[in-house]
Amino acid sequence: MFWQHKGDIDATVLEARLPGCSGPALLACFRKAWGDLPAVFTSLPCGLALAGLDEAPLLPKPFNVTELARLIRREMDRKDHRLGGG
Repeated sequence: MFWQHKGDIDATVLEARLPGCSGPALLACFRKAWGDLPAVFTSLPCGLALAGLDEAPLLPKPFNVTELARLIRREMDRKDHRLGGG
């Protein structure tokens, strides 16, 4: 589904631990396909040690929608700033 809507996606929220693939590995795949996609990882706090976890902020569960929206906005603003948009 993600690939079908590639041009319409402004940011992504990924679970850090996914069955068969880590969130950081999936984000690396997305970014390889279309650049610096803003992202936030989520996970239960359990001492994660995954390669690539430093590529996006980690929001521990449980979280509220305000916290999530703030992190997504921050990451989108960083991308805009890097591209000269802000």
